[in-house]
Amino acid sequence: MSGAVEETAKLAGGFMDALKREPLSLALVVMNLAMLAFFYFLLTTVAAQREREIGLLYTDKKEVRELLARCVVPGSLSPNRTELFQGSGTAAVEWPPSPINGKDWGK
Repeated sequence: MSGAVEETAKLAGGFMDALKREPLSLALVVMNLAMLAFFYFLLTTVAAQREREIGLLYTDKKEVRELLARCVVPGSLSPNRTELFQGSGTAAVEWPPSPINGKDWGK
C-alpha cells in the first residue's frame, strides 16, 4: 500500500515540477478549470430557468383545461341527435352524415 502512495506522490511532484518549468501549461490548466466552472454555473442556471418555465406552462394549460371542461354542453355530445343546431336559425344537420350519391366514401 505504501508503494502506491509513494508512486502517486512522485507522480504529483513530477507534474508540479513540469508546471513550474512551463507557466503556459499552468495557465492553460487554470483556464480549463475556470471554463468548466463557468459551464457548470451556466448550465445549472439555464436548467433552473427552464424548470420554472415548464412549471408555468403546465399551470397555464391546467387553467385552460379546467375552463374548457366547464364549457362543454352535455347534451351536444350525443351522436344520435338528428339536429345539432336546433333553435339557432340554421338548417338541421343529419348525424351521422349520409353517403354521397349512395356511395360511402369514408370506407
